[in-house]
Amino acid sequence: MAIPDLSVVIPTRDRPRRLERTLLALRSCTGLSFEVLVVDDGSGASMTGVVENLGLDYPHEVLWQRAQGQARARNHGTLAARGEWILFLDDDVVSQDGLLEAHCRRLNGSCDASLVLMGLRHSVSSSIWRHAARDDLEVLERHKIADPREAALQGTLWQRYPWAFLATCNASFARRDLIRCGLFDEAYEGWGFEDTDLAYRLSHMDLSFEVLEDPYVLHLDPDSSLPLVDRERGLLPESKLKSYVRNGEYFVAKFSSDETLRALVENDRRRHLQNRPDTSFGAVLLAATAVRSRPLPAPTVPERLSLLSPLAPKDQS
Repeated sequence: MAIPDLSVVIPTRDRPRRLERTLLALRSCTGLSFEVLVVDDGSGASMTGVVENLGLDYPHEVLWQRAQGQARARNHGTLAARGEWILFLDDDVVSQDGLLEAHCRRLNGSCDASLVLMGLRHSVSSSIWRHAARDDLEVLERHKIADPREAALQGTLWQRYPWAFLATCNASFARRDLIRCGLFDEAYEGWGFEDTDLAYRLSHMDLSFEVLEDPYVLHLDPDSSLPLVDRERGLLPESKLKSYVRNGEYFVAKFSSDETLRALVENDRRRHLQNRPDTSFGAVLLAATAVRSRPLPAPTVPERLSLLSPLAPKDQS
């Protein structure tokens, strides 16, 4: 079997209808050798036969693991992937036509394979996408809510700390770089910071961070209980806030003992609780000034990764 250029890794758990839309949108990809790895993180009966019944005409595989979290699911998919490049997508995004080709084109244009490519994610409220036909991208486009990171991409924070903006709902990397940095830290639980942690470690490897503004993905927003103005500000629902705060504290403890950094993350928690209109992750971005010049701690390496050489045979040029 030919080795694909691109491996798409999609972690999922008990979201069959959203996953169907995510996978069906990838059918438009042509002229590119790719594979899709769906990593099922301990789903129940609702996921039985979902992927198989779609009749997908591109190479794909479903990998299963016990409920161990998205960080481990992404690591599982990365280690199983055969492509030189890895594109992470979430199981609740719909890709615009040409997304995979655009990622691969930009990655292949990086001669030294030292590129982290962040795509944008605009949102569509559940009240819209649940009533739109499965393949009706036009309706979703008309009602999209802009990615709150987009406005910051021309600012100084992006120029100085691009790693703090990365979200793995639509981001691509060289597989060898992911392995060299130790993959995702599986100590993160719930929502938040596992991708910030990965990006921070990658930034110490002198990789270039770039943005792919178009094509983008449309996020089938599960947080529509929040008012529109709050979603545009990037505020979090209560269901995510607890793990966000806990993971933020772990991030601070892992990378610095600086009390200023801890205070800034606590300020970010207060911002969400008080419904303040600050930019999402603002505190963490500012906190970068406190930690960027400090020595980088050794990454938390998944136990099974230690059994591999730093560069697996299929990654060697």
